[in-house]
Amino acid sequence: MSNKPLSLGKSTLDFTISRMLSEKNVTTLKKIAKNCKLKGYSKMKKEELEGNLEKLLCENDRLMESLYFLDNKKWNLFVNAVSQDFLKLDDNLERIYDLIDNTGIIHKFSHEKVQYLVVPNEIKDFYNSLKNTEFGSKRQRLALLNDYANASMALYGLVKVEELVELFNMQNNDFSNYEEMKSVVEKFSNNGAEYCLYNDYVVSRAFEENNFDDVERFADIIYANPRYTPSRSEFLKYSDYDYYEITSQIIALKKYLVEKMNIEEFVAQLIVDEIHHLSAVQAKPQEFVDVFNKYKIITKEEQVYELMNLVHEVSNTTRLVGNHGYTQREIGAIKGEEPKNQVPVISNKIGRNEPCICGSGKKYKKCCGA
Repeated sequence: MSNKPLSLGKSTLDFTISRMLSEKNVTTLKKIAKNCKLKGYSKMKKEELEGNLEKLLCENDRLMESLYFLDNKKWNLFVNAVSQDFLKLDDNLERIYDLIDNTGIIHKFSHEKVQYLVVPNEIKDFYNSLKNTEFGSKRQRLALLNDYANASMALYGLVKVEELVELFNMQNNDFSNYEEMKSVVEKFSNNGAEYCLYNDYVVSRAFEENNFDDVERFADIIYANPRYTPSRSEFLKYSDYDYYEITSQIIALKKYLVEKMNIEEFVAQLIVDEIHHLSAVQAKPQEFVDVFNKYKIITKEEQVYELMNLVHEVSNTTRLVGNHGYTQREIGAIKGEEPKNQVPVISNKIGRNEPCICGSGKKYKKCCGA
C-alpha cells in the first residue's frame, strides 16, 4: 500500500474504488482477488487486477453478500467508517481492519503519518440504497446465527450442526433448521470466521492445524460429559472471543494482587487474564509460574501458597471445552468426584535448583523450598 499522503479536504478527495485499488500493491490486490474468488488472479499484472476487481466490487450481489457475512466487530467498523468521510485509526480499530481489508469494501490510507479508513463512494451509495429494505433484519438474523456458532466454539470447541440448531431453537422464537444453519455457517466460514465445517460438525479453526485428525477423538471426549448450556444472554456473551466469566475466584485473585501485593490494577488485570487463559487451555503448571516471573512479581514467603491456592481456585472454576463447557469443579460435582488439581502445589512445580517464585532471585531450595 502506498503511503502517499492524500489531502483531507473534501473538494480534493475522490474515494472511488478505482482510486483505492490503484493505491494498493500487487500482493494486497491478490489477497482481495482471492477473497473475491477471481479466477486466474495469480497470473494477472497490477492493471489487470485493478480492472477486474473494480468490476467485481461494483456487483450488487457480491456487495450484498460481503455485507451480510461480516461478523459484528467488522460490521460495526464498516458502519462507523461508512457514516464518515474518513475514520482515524486507533490500535483497536487496526486489529479489526486487519480482518476486513481483503474484502475490498474498506480501505486504509496515510496522511501526515496518520492512518485513516475510508469507504469508497460506490460502496457508500450501495449501502445507503439498502435503507428501508429488508437488508437490516436479514443481516441481524445472520449475525445472530453466527453468534451462536462462535459461542459454541468458545464453550465446546466443536458442535454438531443439528445440535447448533437445537441450541438456537431452545433460546429463540424464530426457529432455524438444519439447511439454514449449515448454509450460514458455511458462508461465514468462507468469510474468515474462527470456525469451519468438517463433516457434520462445526469446529474451531484450531483443528485445521492437524488436518482435522483430532476431531473425532475430541468429540468422544466432550460427549462423554453432559453439555453446559447457560441462559441466552450469558451464552451469547461467549460469541466475543475475548469474553470470559468473571467469577468470585477471578475477583479474589485480582483483589489479592492489588491489595496484598501492591500491584497496579491494570497489571493485575493483565495477570488475571493470562492466568484465566492458561487455565482454559489446561496449560502446564510451570506456565502459571512463568506469568508471575514475566511481570517480575516479588512475593513474600507466606504469600506463595496463598497466591497459588487462588490460582488453583481460578483454574478449577474456569470453563473448559474439554468438559463440554463445564468447569472442573462442576464436572466433579456431577460425577461425585473431587476436581483434578489443575495447578499442583508449588513443591511439585519448581525444581530445587530453579528460581524461586517469590522473586528473591535465590534458588528455590535456598528460599521458599528450604
